[in-house]
Amino acid sequence: MHFPDSMALFNKTLAIASTSADREYSFGRLVTINTDSIKQAINDKEKKKPINWSKVVASNVLIPLEIGELSLTKNYLTFASRDNGQLIALPMSDGLAKCNGKDMEAASCPGAKSLMLPSEDPYAITKLPSAENEELVVVSYLSSDRIDVVKIGSGATLPMNIVKSFHSKDDWINKKFPSAKLKNQRIITRKTQVSFKDDAARSHVYFLLEQHPKKTNAPVKAKAAYLATVKIRDLLGEDLPASKVEVLNLKELFAISGVQDFYVDEESFILYVLARIPEALFKIDLKNLSLMATRVVCSGATSMAVSKEKDLAVVPCFADNRLASFSLSTLDLIRVTEVLGRGPSHAIIDGANNYIYCSFTDGGFVAILDDKLNYLGHLFNKAPENRKGS
Repeated sequence: MHFPDSMALFNKTLAIASTSADREYSFGRLVTINTDSIKQAINDKEKKKPINWSKVVASNVLIPLEIGELSLTKNYLTFASRDNGQLIALPMSDGLAKCNGKDMEAASCPGAKSLMLPSEDPYAITKLPSAENEELVVVSYLSSDRIDVVKIGSGATLPMNIVKSFHSKDDWINKKFPSAKLKNQRIITRKTQVSFKDDAARSHVYFLLEQHPKKTNAPVKAKAAYLATVKIRDLLGEDLPASKVEVLNLKELFAISGVQDFYVDEESFILYVLARIPEALFKIDLKNLSLMATRVVCSGATSMAVSKEKDLAVVPCFADNRLASFSLSTLDLIRVTEVLGRGPSHAIIDGANNYIYCSFTDGGFVAILDDKLNYLGHLFNKAPENRKGS
């Protein structure tokens, strides 16, 4: 894999997407792997029993040069090109992508749907609760404050289309903080999180937002960060007044300017923020808007995988070439791995198998670890140390 980056896990399907950000190739690649096969390979390692690769990889297709996050729903695997804004939905069946062809482009797969999005650099794509006969995802961007709700549409004949759109700067933040000086500023969305409750009226969608000067193209030196919370029934309703959106200014409350990832524990009303400015992990009481704990993380923390059941947060440290694990309850550091490879970027906790998967973008592989961060093996051949672009 050339720069494996984005990953998603749905039941027993692990989806992994590579990028070609260095333009070495004119495409990226997407594979889906059955996690039962990974477990079998780990268990049979001592026996040196070979695993049939064709039975491990359920699908293998070409994708655009660089994509954002992967979203796995019941019927589709959805992602978007960060270069041209094309949103693509691959059909799924029993948790597996129906399309498979190492030389086939994803958008050309039978049953695949595509839509050209109206803004540049789509990144966070998250599924929303929806009726049985439809699929909904919320799409946000690293270039603008636009947020779109997209209906994929069930069946091969129904196209994807945008059913609702919002602007977090003008529709939410400016109305909540009229004194904020946002005239020459822009708002982008870093991450989204959706809760799925039995009672749809209590389900929420959360948006982690950043503020940047308009003149700055690269979203690196953020000036402020916000958390916006919306009930899904309000988001999908006919109208969404600003009074229905709760916005917290994380810079004013907790001196957090740049954000990388987050997790909301709705049962305990606790917010965990992986901040970039300052580079630390924050635990925040949402009910009382108070800081419960904070912990310096590592250099170049890229994302955060969370398991409330295991009291565990796993953070890939891109610049340190290591993974670190923390206790959710105390934020105490549990363990830091040795250097496993170059450029760890995304981690996923597989609770069913007690595995952790982490993509090493520069190293060209996906590491497999147990929940104690013991290294068990890897997927894909490791890239040579002198590989171009590393």
